[in-house]
Amino acid sequence: MNRWAHAPGMDAPPLATQGLTKIYGRRRTVHNVNLHVPQGALYALLGPNGAGKTTTLRCLLGLTRPTSGTCLVLGQDVRRPEARRQVAGMIDAPAFYPNLTPAENLRVVAELRGVPFRQALDTLGTVDLRGAAHRPARTFSLGMKQRLGIALALVGDPAILILDEPQNGLDPQGMLDMRTLLKDLQRRGHTVVVSSHLLGEVQQFADHVGIMRQSELVLQDTFQAFAGRAATHLELETPDGVTARQVLDRAGISAQVQGDRLLLPSTQDQAGVARLLLDAGLTWTRLAPSGTSLDRLYFDLTGDAA
Repeated sequence: MNRWAHAPGMDAPPLATQGLTKIYGRRRTVHNVNLHVPQGALYALLGPNGAGKTTTLRCLLGLTRPTSGTCLVLGQDVRRPEARRQVAGMIDAPAFYPNLTPAENLRVVAELRGVPFRQALDTLGTVDLRGAAHRPARTFSLGMKQRLGIALALVGDPAILILDEPQNGLDPQGMLDMRTLLKDLQRRGHTVVVSSHLLGEVQQFADHVGIMRQSELVLQDTFQAFAGRAATHLELETPDGVTARQVLDRAGISAQVQGDRLLLPSTQDQAGVARLLLDAGLTWTRLAPSGTSLDRLYFDLTGDAA
């Protein structure tokens, strides 16, 4: 059973914005953003630097007041105390006292949030820092500091975690550790929102995606559907292409022969094709969308040619 099942608004989406707009002076950083984060999602908010990602997340955490529009946490305005208790995050660099140990930092946060210290200390196990509980935080690597920041955000067991570019600047091992942690947080029942400009990295863990460009949300979908937009066809490689084509023809599925591959329409249901092949006793080495690269699609959406 979800341990947040009795929290106010649990029948509403964990996070949503309605017409979210933020203007600083004459500069519009977020414009009419309507974000919708499903329950239990690992949601990646993508976009180039300056697209408005961090401002959007700050508004969702109640750290920045919108010029107009609404930020909702479990159906309630984020400015309400009961809503604020259900969401926590890490914006920019993790915030902690560098001369204190993780355990001492957690004691400070636990007292501020009215959480028993022993309960707060459990978050170190979640982020795999239990063995470093009594080392000064200033001695930590960047990856360890990021994980300590997440441990502090977890104090009080919020339903929703918002993390602003938690993999930025990490080495390959640090990125792998962070990816593993994000998936683990999702498995534990948290709804997790991560901002990033690293498409190649987030596609390895995110199941939902929003893409921002010049202060606006230009796409929002499941990651699978987003990847499907890049496909121009479904590509099938099988040792018995002749029989496979006959099976597909009988099912009314057109297949174009290209070398040792069969190209099916991109709108064709991949799972349905797999069932047809299996029922016919056929095997395959590849059955996957193919066409325009995901990078190319992302660049087209964001105008970011970097």
